[in-house]
Amino acid sequence: MKVAYSSLEDFRTRTDWLRCTKSWNNAGPRQDCILLESAQRNPRIARLRLILRCRLMLTDAEFDLILIQPFKRSNWLPQTVFRGCRVFNTSETLQLVSPSEIIRGVCMCPVFDQTEDVEGQFYLMDSVGGGDMFLRLNGWSVPELLSC
Repeated sequence: MKVAYSSLEDFRTRTDWLRCTKSWNNAGPRQDCILLESAQRNPRIARLRLILRCRLMLTDAEFDLILIQPFKRSNWLPQTVFRGCRVFNTSETLQLVSPSEIIRGVCMCPVFDQTEDVEGQFYLMDSVGGGDMFLRLNGWSVPELLSC
């Protein structure tokens, strides 16, 4: 799935290719993570589970839907907490949303060697994946910073 977004860093159009497939180079499934539109300040992160193209039989109209598995913020913290550390874990729910809600792809890194006995897998969000991601996650944009 090809997603175009306007970078908050330099206002250029950027493109993310998001993948959701059962077999990626014969190494198992690949299900990319995405940043979704949110009315709140907190980022809305999810994993793509299925991309659907639906066709209405009466009108032959086609539309796309995506099945996502949202991530939820976690209170668990790693032993070494760094500035901007955002920890998430997967929820058990699935949701159908419109592809128009996708802002861009996001990198979620699994936490290894969890020393505590906790349920589920934790993920750290890569918040330094370029200037655009840094600005989005901190709720900033260049025009807001330049206005006097």
